Amino acid sequence: APPSKASDDLPVYTKATMPLNPRDARKYDAIVYGATGFTGRLLAMHFTRTYGLGKSLTWAIGGRSQSKLQAIKNELMTIDPAMKNLDLVIADSANFDQLSEMCNQTRVVMSTVGPYVLYGTLLVNACALYGTDYADITGEVDWWRENTRKFQNMAVSTGARIMSLCGHDSIPWDLTTFMVHDRLMTKHGERLESI
Repeated sequence: APPSKASDDLPVYTKATMPLNPRDARKYDAIVYGATGFTGRLLAMHFTRTYGLGKSLTWAIGGRSQSKLQAIKNELMTIDPAMKNLDLVIADSANFDQLSEMCNQTRVVMSTVGPYVLYGTLLVNACALYGTDYADITGEVDWWRENTRKFQNMAVSTGARIMSLCGHDSIPWDLTTFMVHDRLMTKHGERLESI
């Protein structure tokens, strides 16, 4: 598929295009979005091993390709045959209506679809609009700041919790901050107040 537009070129959707499902009435607790990519596949495998299907939470895998999602589902079935009943949710990152429908079915979307500046903004918009919690693994700090500017008030008003920077890309920065703090304490007896 051609790359999506950069986030600055995308409209901000402020009105829901379908009736809002109450959070406690949504079909899924979580959707692993981007399950056909490397990290999404690992997350789907983790969910299979940790939660199974329907034991402690309801979840599905999502992405833009039915055939690729089916291939991941087949792989998950080798871990746990019950995955034959795992739902597939089709939603293209450039299609706001599909993303809205996905968000309106779940309490949380975990996105592994990057680069986020190209493929993530509409999903964050849909989550903020439909009161759906969101987490991603981006390290794209400028994109995250722009989303905060664009969608913070909307997310607060709908109760959506938008959590970026939750993955591997963030670990080096967190470790660096810890090391700076540790160095100040051991070498100078000082505490790091802010960074």
